[in-house]
Formats: sequence, structure tokens, C-alpha cells
Amino acid sequence: FVSYFHSFLKSYNKRLRTHPQVKYPLQREHHSLTGRVTFDENGNIVSIKILKWSQSDQIQELFEETLKEIRSLPNPPKALLQRDTKEFNIYYQLQIN
Repeated sequence: FVSYFHSFLKSYNKRLRTHPQVKYPLQREHHSLTGRVTFDENGNIVSIKILKWSQSDQIQELFEETLKEIRSLPNPPKALLQRDTKEFNIYYQLQIN
């Protein structure tokens, strides 16, 4: 959770500097996004799949950047690993307004 939160703040602040218009959809519209991040046994991101998209490109890009910014999870729990792939999934959501 902490890495996701920090990732969101970093991505939001970066996007706000480069695309200040992102604050308007954040303030005025409802958004609900879901993504699945697959990690390997060392906690490194293998893939990111967006499962529920936003109608706003700005918010969509913010969410994708947030998930990419996580990069890795330190000390992933071995109990989460799938036996055949040695990977595990974590689902993330972004709810706004």
C-alpha cells in the first residue's frame, strides 16, 4: 500500500507540472480505475494490465504512470507465488470523487 501511495503522489505531482490541466478532471469528475500488476518472485514488475479504464486520457495516463512507478515490491511473500510461474498478482484501484 505504501509504495502505491508514494507512487501515486510522485506521478500526480510530475503530471501536474507537465500537464496542469489534469487537475480539472480530478476535481470535477468521478473516476474508478482498476489495474493488475504481475510481479516475479523477486518483487519486480513483469506486466501491467488495466482492467477498468477511465474516460479521461489524463487520468488514465496518471494511473498507468502510478503503477509503473511502483517498480518493485521488497521481500514479496513467497506464499503468494503461483507454483507454475513463480509470479503473483496484486490488483490496484484508483477511485476519485
